[in-house]
Amino acid sequence: MTLEEFQNRFKQNKRFDKYWYHGLCIATIGFSLLMLYSLATNSTIKFTDNKTFHYFGFISLFSLGIYGLFVLRRQYKLSYWYNDLPKEKNLELLNAVCIELMKSTVNLDDNQAYFVYRKSWWRMPYEVFLFADKNIIAINVEGLDLSDGGFIDFGASKRTQNKILLLFKEKAEKFKNDRT
Repeated sequence: MTLEEFQNRFKQNKRFDKYWYHGLCIATIGFSLLMLYSLATNSTIKFTDNKTFHYFGFISLFSLGIYGLFVLRRQYKLSYWYNDLPKEKNLELLNAVCIELMKSTVNLDDNQAYFVYRKSWWRMPYEVFLFADKNIIAINVEGLDLSDGGFIDFGASKRTQNKILLLFKEKAEKFKNDRT
């Protein structure tokens, strides 16, 4: 499988989620603007006559919607790590990292891997997508909600992705040291 095929397959698998979450963020922003409009026209929504509720609702929903749109820009993108290793070494590296993360072997489908990673039983699980080719490793980590709920994890997926990339770099250094 080539990198372009992996990118297209990854995008196609996430297309519905991407549009659904964008619509949800826009609806949240729209409802917050409706609360602001009700304040401006003195026609409060029938939740309560207290204007503090409307101010608080507008600020919190508007900021949540804007933050969601900001997070979605980076949510379904692959990150790339360019190196000077051939495809075979990158596949060995991918397998070694998967073994260390999962404590068991992961079946590689051609030159890609997919698994669910959970550091400990009380932590959030993550979907990990990996691809290895000549001089490149592509990675994406997303939080996995068992009830197919939200997408805002306040940076936990990005931190996990950075830890996995750091593990790749450490293993690559060991591979280079073993060659010499």
